[in-house]
Amino acid sequence: MASAFEVEPGSAEAKPRQVGPFGGNGLQKMPSTVLEPFETGRRVLETVNPVRAVLLLGLVACVAFGTVSIDKETFTAWGRLTAPDGTPDWGYTLQDCRDLCANSTTTKGFCEEVDGQEPKYRLEYQEKKYWYMREAEEMPDILADRGYCQLKHNVPRWKSLAAIAVFSFAIALVIQGAQGEVVLLGGAAVLAALGVVSNESVYSGLASAGVVGLALLFPIASSISETGVLSAIMDYFLGSPSTLTPALVRLSVSVTLMSAFLSNTATVALMIPVVMSWSRRINIHPGKLMMPLSFVAQLGGSITQVGSSHCVVAADVSKARYNNGEGPMGIFDLSATAILVALGTGASIVLLAGTSLLASSAEADDGAGASEAVAIDDMRTGYWVRFWIMHRGPLDGQDLGRLGLRRLPGVLHAKVSGAQTGDQGNGSAPRVNADFMQYGESVEFLCEPAGLISLRQVGGWAIDCEEALHRLGARRRGRFLYEAVVRADSDFLTTDVLDDPGRLLREYGAVLVAGPRVLVTSKEHPTTVPVKAGGVALQAFEDWVSVKAANRWRRACSLVTKIPDSSPKRFGGPVDCLRNAAVCIGMVLMILSLALPYKFLAHLELYISASVLVLFYLLIRAISVEKMLSAIKIDILLIIAGAIALGDALTTTGVVAWVASTVLQFAKGKVAVYSMVYLVAVVLGAFVNNSAVVAILAPMLESICDEDPNMSFNGLVWLLTLASGTCFITPLGYQTNLMVMPGGRHTFGDYVKFGSVNQLVHMVFSVLCVLMLQPPSAAVAVVADTASVAGTV
Repeated sequence: MASAFEVEPGSAEAKPRQVGPFGGNGLQKMPSTVLEPFETGRRVLETVNPVRAVLLLGLVACVAFGTVSIDKETFTAWGRLTAPDGTPDWGYTLQDCRDLCANSTTTKGFCEEVDGQEPKYRLEYQEKKYWYMREAEEMPDILADRGYCQLKHNVPRWKSLAAIAVFSFAIALVIQGAQGEVVLLGGAAVLAALGVVSNESVYSGLASAGVVGLALLFPIASSISETGVLSAIMDYFLGSPSTLTPALVRLSVSVTLMSAFLSNTATVALMIPVVMSWSRRINIHPGKLMMPLSFVAQLGGSITQVGSSHCVVAADVSKARYNNGEGPMGIFDLSATAILVALGTGASIVLLAGTSLLASSAEADDGAGASEAVAIDDMRTGYWVRFWIMHRGPLDGQDLGRLGLRRLPGVLHAKVSGAQTGDQGNGSAPRVNADFMQYGESVEFLCEPAGLISLRQVGGWAIDCEEALHRLGARRRGRFLYEAVVRADSDFLTTDVLDDPGRLLREYGAVLVAGPRVLVTSKEHPTTVPVKAGGVALQAFEDWVSVKAANRWRRACSLVTKIPDSSPKRFGGPVDCLRNAAVCIGMVLMILSLALPYKFLAHLELYISASVLVLFYLLIRAISVEKMLSAIKIDILLIIAGAIALGDALTTTGVVAWVASTVLQFAKGKVAVYSMVYLVAVVLGAFVNNSAVVAILAPMLESICDEDPNMSFNGLVWLLTLASGTCFITPLGYQTNLMVMPGGRHTFGDYVKFGSVNQLVHMVFSVLCVLMLQPPSAAVAVVADTASVAGTV
């Protein structure tokens, strides 16, 4: 966000007056009342383009044609009946079920004849651990008299076809780049308006415990990343490998473990600058590391329930039948399977990364990622800033070039100041390495504001103005780095305010960090000249710039720009250490509260534990209310809510049951069915948010188990979670793939070439590991425990 002050006529930044009635091209300053109709029309044309119009008309035609041609019994759905007086909803006889259906107001239309067809009944039986459903007349005599009451009915064909059409159109819009949250929720609203689904189901996903828990995990991840603990751990684990294979092993293990307990998106965002700097330091092209970084983060996200949003959604949408209805998926239920899959797929990623499959399109630059020289564009400006090496700090005795500090983003030039050769004055031997850093010396950097921010995050030295910065006191979240263009008649130039830190702090709420801004005139040996307009970098309180001393800032500067993400990091001090330790301990306690099998913790769910932890973070000021609200990703929550609503529509209209029966017709055996489920999830996940994929496909798993009791519902949920949590074949299916594209300079073809092979390996390991580790299917247990069930009834 940048705030600009008007330029006074005659000032150094004044520009010629624009010509034309609206200035410049005649549109830049057009009144909104004139511009708005044209802008609205343009947006409508962009939204309703010919391709989308033809697709919509085609889907409407398909609905009309299908309504008159498709068999009447193609789409069927099941409804569960319960007694209105609150009595238990099991133990019914078939006649009880008929009577309940005839007298129930909650199943209006279910018990009536539909297109001349008599309603069909089914009983559901349940035992302590396992459940099984069949037609009543097919059950053993000992169990055939009592059970749950469910009613199967034929759905009007137009409703099912309308649900298919709206869902297909929504997916097509998402593939074309439309906002997922708008399209999915909009599609659910259209179906509700048509009477296909109930009005309550459109936004019922937002009230889901899983969605609420996911919303609370976002600020928790933000608080953890702010501590700086993860960066320190990663610096230790990455080390200095000399070749690609050990480098990838170190990266894969550390990132997989980190993403298991921190959002994989947050993990990748945290690791991108670390890996970029690390790749230059170990002389490995970043294109060989960035794509594996994204892939292993996705693998780690499925190890625990807090690793990724799709795991939370999977636990929520499957809780009614997971573990036979005795409880939702636990935080570590999938861990053993996911770890085995991560090991197998991770080994494939490491082995194939050294081949031509991961030949990044950027490698034609002849090692540009590892080049020592820093290209400085003509007319590039920056600031000289000095850092002093701390005694026995992590930089004392290190080599500036080997650490890769010259290659940090925004750093243009660097040199160690002090004795470079000859006697050091302390009796030590002469030193010939110009990049050797030791206590008592300083390092001078020529850098842009982004480089200054990166340098201040490095531990082991102190900036030249460190003492003045300490005078700013607390409220670090309210302080930012500002770049100011100084007026010719400014107090900054006509008085000594910039030379007097106390006065600058009292009058402007700021500290001079660097300045004046200089223009680089040489690439090989940078020489600089001051910019005529004058520019300085200051650390200042935002409220002083915009409110308390706004008039002073306007008189002193013609332009003031706030540098994004430039607040000082909250680690290093004694209070910071205590707070950061409390943040990490709180995260560990939350995980333990969900994982430990103690009775007094059995009632806790993720959203309750996460709520308590967020409240604790607010109390210790590890996160502010504003930061908490900004960390919550509303778009993802709305996408999940819309996907849940569409999934419910496809279920109630019988579409999911039809898809499940079709899958079972073509896929014979568990391996074939599991492979089909995996492929459907991966193909849909290549274009749709992974959490939405889980919400949409979860009802299909229930229908598959209804059709074939030999299938394990738990195993299918595990497989769906693993499949939807990994998208290697395109950069569009997962946010982390898009995040690493600029750093690795990968293309779409790079993902297809390298990702397709690894996606196939992941499918093989996922299917095999789930089949080996899944709990037994319900049908086997029911046959074995028939007598026990009869006794219970």
